[in-house]
Amino acid sequence: MSGPPATGSGAPAAITSPAVQPVPAQTIEQLPANIPTLEPDGRNWAIFVVRFQEAMVVTRRWQFFNGTKRRPVPVDPQNPTPDEDEAMEKWDYDDQVARYLLSQRLPDSVAVRLVPLTTAESRWSRVTDEFSAKSVFAQSDR
Repeated sequence: MSGPPATGSGAPAAITSPAVQPVPAQTIEQLPANIPTLEPDGRNWAIFVVRFQEAMVVTRRWQFFNGTKRRPVPVDPQNPTPDEDEAMEKWDYDDQVARYLLSQRLPDSVAVRLVPLTTAESRWSRVTDEFSAKSVFAQSDR
């Protein structure tokens, strides 16, 4: 067994470990194939909502849809600290990713109507209101 490498002075050189790089937070940019695209008439709402919610819970994004993850508010809104700025920027990005994930499985006509809504929570609320009603209608129309 060999020891640490020797230095020119005869003393063993310090063992250094390679720089540890931070691991980026795991993110999901594409939804799994088992999450169906929501039908414009809402006939697959029941399975869509189950699969979509499960995926968002697993990826820790459901809080953006149900409103429990609120945007941070600085103590002094006119003079946020660098940490507060960073927290707000992170929240904005995470909410934007959540909105994007939702839009991947919506009909184009619905996605376009949601553009003015600026949070995942407001978009999810609108989709839920619209398609819960359509789903009930589709079930009673059979």
